[in-house]
Amino acid sequence: MARTVQTSNDDSASRTPRVPVKSSALHYFLQRIENDITNFRDIVARVGEIVAFSELRKLVAAVSAECRDSKENMLAVHHWFDERLNPILHESELCKYCYDKPRGYSGDFGAIELIWKGHTAPYAKRYVGTTIRGQLINAYSLGTENCRANIDRIIRFRKILCGFSGQSIASIGCGSAIELCEAYRVGGKPGVDVHLFDQDESALDAAQSQLVFFPLHVHCYGGNVIRNLISRKQQRFDLIYSSGVFNYLELASARKIAEVLWNQLNAGGSLIICNAHPDNPTRVWMECVSHWYLIYKTEDQMSSLARGLVDSEYVKLEKDAYGVYQYLVIRKQKEN
Repeated sequence: MARTVQTSNDDSASRTPRVPVKSSALHYFLQRIENDITNFRDIVARVGEIVAFSELRKLVAAVSAECRDSKENMLAVHHWFDERLNPILHESELCKYCYDKPRGYSGDFGAIELIWKGHTAPYAKRYVGTTIRGQLINAYSLGTENCRANIDRIIRFRKILCGFSGQSIASIGCGSAIELCEAYRVGGKPGVDVHLFDQDESALDAAQSQLVFFPLHVHCYGGNVIRNLISRKQQRFDLIYSSGVFNYLELASARKIAEVLWNQLNAGGSLIICNAHPDNPTRVWMECVSHWYLIYKTEDQMSSLARGLVDSEYVKLEKDAYGVYQYLVIRKQKEN
């Protein structure tokens, strides 16, 4: 229930159906992308990374514009990438990892760690691939809005956690809890009870192996996230946040789960929900290169998660600077 499980893409059955490219403009942009990707090493050597990456980014944006209101165009682009581009693009470690889904679902903690390390340890982790071309594609991918938004998400939650003054935190779909580790590397209130919920036991192991070095009381719950919460319905938290789970929930389920989380929030506490925004400019790259699909929610749909929640005193919805994620913050009234 916490995430939609997707099997890895290691057979032809996962490929999109053959759909011809009918738009002449779309065909032109796809041919340009194919040429640039095929000759990426030579192009970068000739004009430099900044120019080469910028030109590729413009072409991908043009393809995205052609697909925005056309499901047929999107299917055609999917097929083009699967047949002609992905064998090259998957020379990149990040693109191949996200496509293979070794843990069975998109956006797992391993993918987020590759993105984070690609930015925080660029000399070691930015240029990683099976070829020099693949290494450059990896560097390009790390600079896309999706990857930058994932870095921004970690930094946002790190800032919130550094300023946290309560006693109990719940992270829903915690992954390897990078933001908690980063917050406590620079500060953070000692002695806090941290409750980590994730369906992936390996994610919890990774989180606990790092958090053990900080003055925290860490509690881990594997398996079905919501069932774990409901079975502990007497438990209350001062801060509950979800950085990724809602990306994989349909709206009806998202509303129900938001209510479950709200009911486990202490008076004066905050619930923070992150979800992908339909304006995501890297949607084509994510879906066609990595088959990484999210359930996008409009701003009105996100706001609807807060409607009907009893005793809310503050609601704020904010989209990030990259157009990828939006953050819903709901604060509960303090007790009189």
